[in-house]
Amino acid sequence: MATPVDHLQRDKGLQEHWVRRVVAFIIDWIIIWVVLWVLSIFLFFGAFGLFGFGWFFMWSFFGGVLFFLYAGFLEGTRGATLGKALLKLRVVSFYGNMDIGKGFIRNVTKIFWLFLLLDLLLAFFTSGEPKQRYMDRISNTTVTDIAQPTPYHQPFPGYHRQ
Repeated sequence: MATPVDHLQRDKGLQEHWVRRVVAFIIDWIIIWVVLWVLSIFLFFGAFGLFGFGWFFMWSFFGGVLFFLYAGFLEGTRGATLGKALLKLRVVSFYGNMDIGKGFIRNVTKIFWLFLLLDLLLAFFTSGEPKQRYMDRISNTTVTDIAQPTPYHQPFPGYHRQ
């Protein structure tokens, strides 16, 4: 059975989709790190020092938690983060309306970069919808172009949900 990587190698539209998702992720990441940097000046500077290891660890930890909360809340309530909205992408549910629970489930791996990498690797190298991360499969969501209708149907021809 073909994996999403097989589709990605041949399909220019799918390649464009993932490039847009990566650019949206980078925009969101920059937003989070700017907010975190400003907060760290007020909250962490006095407690951990400017260059201490504890400061870096706390900054990374809070960055992951903040990214999870930001993405989960905005995608669950608005259907897109600021980065996705700028790239004209939205998150939709295959079954029913998008809600905050689905938003948080699909974004839980953003707490730690290694979990997000594992999420992408599982999605790319196992059979399933080529536009979905693995956590999208679990939450029955996907990212689409804003102009596409909401896909209340089987996600991908040949993909059968277990």
